[in-house]
Amino acid sequence: MEKASEIKNLQIIFNEIQICDIKKYTENLNKCIKYFDKNPNLDNFLKIFYPILLCKKSNIPNKIILFLKKLFEELCTLENGKKLIISLFKHLIELINSKSSKIRKNSIFFIRQLSNIEYINEKIISKDNINKEDIMSKDNIISKDNIIIKDNIIKDDNIIKEDNIIKEDNIISQGFLEKISERLFDKEKSVRKEAILFLQKYQNCQVNENTKINNILKNLTKYDPSVDCRKMAYENLEVNNFTINCIVDRCSDINLNIRKIFYKKFLEKINIREMRQDKKFLLLKKVFSEREIESIDLFVNNCVLYYDLPSEFNILIKDFYDQKLCKKLVKKLMNLFDFNLSGEKILNDTTFENIFLYLIYLEYIEENKGRDELNLISLSKFVDFIYKFIKLSEDNQEKMEKSKMLFRILNFYDVFDDESKKIINTTIYKLIKNGAHEDIIEEVVKTIYKIDQQNGDKMFGSLIHRHMETNLIYSLQISKYILKYSQNIDKIQEAIANEIILPCEVSNKEVDSLIAQVAFFYLNISYNEEIYELFKKYRETVDIFFPMIVDLALKFKDEKYETLASEIFSNLLESNNVTAIIPGSKLILSHQINNESVIFRYFKFALLFYFQEEDDHIQQYLTVFFHEYFLEDSTFLIKTFCPVYENLEQSEKYFVDRCLYLIENSKKQRGSQTLFYNICVNFYLFYIETKLVKKFLYVLNQINICPVWEPVLTKKILFCCTQLMKKPLLNKKFMGIVNNLMAIDDGEPISQEDLKCVKQDLCIL
Repeated sequence: MEKASEIKNLQIIFNEIQICDIKKYTENLNKCIKYFDKNPNLDNFLKIFYPILLCKKSNIPNKIILFLKKLFEELCTLENGKKLIISLFKHLIELINSKSSKIRKNSIFFIRQLSNIEYINEKIISKDNINKEDIMSKDNIISKDNIIIKDNIIKDDNIIKEDNIIKEDNIISQGFLEKISERLFDKEKSVRKEAILFLQKYQNCQVNENTKINNILKNLTKYDPSVDCRKMAYENLEVNNFTINCIVDRCSDINLNIRKIFYKKFLEKINIREMRQDKKFLLLKKVFSEREIESIDLFVNNCVLYYDLPSEFNILIKDFYDQKLCKKLVKKLMNLFDFNLSGEKILNDTTFENIFLYLIYLEYIEENKGRDELNLISLSKFVDFIYKFIKLSEDNQEKMEKSKMLFRILNFYDVFDDESKKIINTTIYKLIKNGAHEDIIEEVVKTIYKIDQQNGDKMFGSLIHRHMETNLIYSLQISKYILKYSQNIDKIQEAIANEIILPCEVSNKEVDSLIAQVAFFYLNISYNEEIYELFKKYRETVDIFFPMIVDLALKFKDEKYETLASEIFSNLLESNNVTAIIPGSKLILSHQINNESVIFRYFKFALLFYFQEEDDHIQQYLTVFFHEYFLEDSTFLIKTFCPVYENLEQSEKYFVDRCLYLIENSKKQRGSQTLFYNICVNFYLFYIETKLVKKFLYVLNQINICPVWEPVLTKKILFCCTQLMKKPLLNKKFMGIVNNLMAIDDGEPISQEDLKCVKQDLCIL
């Protein structure tokens, strides 16, 4: 009776914890310490503890947690108390496999609280958690990643001496970390979260011969179905060589909060100059495409931290070269430094990085200080340098890129006097009189037309006629860029049309493409019936014909261009031709395509391509296009969701997450509810007895059913779900969904008109 009375008194103490004052709190704590020191019996403690483990609230009240933590700490200073706590710890380990999710969750929670006590932390061990090669010194023996090594784990007198071993009779069972790591895959996310919080402290430990805990955490950041769990696993990763790639990959995560963690917690800890090259490019691309975080400023700060700028601009350019994005990055960084860059440097050192840096520097100075501040070497010296560089350098792709940049630098010179024009014209004629690479031709025409078009026409005209018979391709290339950089039709443009492309009888893939492009640039300036008919001849044979006709349709909004563009667009979609994707999006954005069936086919094709194929250029374009288009109006994303998802063979979770984000944040009202209804209708009509049941149930469970849903559509959804529940295979699966729908329904019966409408959608006669 006395024992029962004491237990009852202890229960009263725990019931008072949340309401008692500090004095009473201290008294109660001392009573508990005294009792359990005298009676270190686990069964007695569990009579008090089990009601807490089974707490009905989502989280155990904070005052109770604090009381227990203090009690545990004090008991661990007493011999009998230590025995009780060890017994409790072992018991909690067994409870993590309980059928009750509350007990699993709270058991791991209290294991975590106990592990924060030094006495307990020293016993969290397993021979499977220690790599023998990790143990290199006495410091590592006593404390390596919060793991204490016991005798009988590693028997090697050369590594561990007897006086370095901490002996204890009550060693916590080996394999305990492995048991908790299994809870990382628990069906309840609350249990998974507790397991993550506990194991993050031991993430460098082995759970078996082949797997470390941080390897599991890395996978959770990508694949856990709960965003909360992914976020928790991610933010608790340690930055090291093993995790760095996973951490950087999350800069492109679909979830905004996970991306925020990358930029605000991890980025400053990452030495970007030591990253893998592919990760550098990924990060650069994502930094400049991020729309909801100040990612550029944070990345710029990281560059300053890990590069000695401005002296290491060349190294940074080599590490992050991208023609557009690297230029933006360097200009951002130039805002932070006041330095001068002389053109003499590139004369003495023609590395790609030097030329690229000087070009950016000149652009930056012109944009921010004006042309008068440009630090240019003499024109004659620079033109002579260009000539010698192009003539003497070995032909390769890098030479072409350098040459183009040198001509762009030449555009910074103000060429007004005849002497300067003569220097440039003479040098360029010598450079290209016997032929040149197409990239060089374009830069030459662009430069000459900017400074001296009249003499340029004479020079280019003579070159075209000189090579017409012997090098038709070269003549057509010059003609193409003359038309491209002309503002109006003059004598030379008419001559190109009438004397070169219209009478040309040569036909092969390269010639056809060039003639089509010359005709296109002519039509860009002025319409000519003969040129247009010639241009149309190449619709089947020239790969870039569709982008060209789309550009004409967008520029002139002329019916003949629009009709031809629409016709080709439809044909390309019929054959699933990827060339339809980028130009076709422009037709849709400009409202030149109004046929809903064509738009539907386009988005179905483009979405499937985006989530299944690998094409960096198209995917980069579609990322921006989908974001801008669907955030404005998600109608076609909702309409195409089901047919795309049912045919998707990979990236299914990413597809669902991305689509739901765009639909939920779109200006279109009730997009998520409309999608929910569409899925229910398709479920009833097509999916009931297919392998798609699980896929689409997953989507329905990801959509947040909320009170702001439109009442009429909610009733239609409820009707669909009740019809689905009549199917034996789906009864239990839809029960939770129906309960959630009924919780937001206003209780009014569905109208006869709406009932008729939903029955028609379900084909119920």
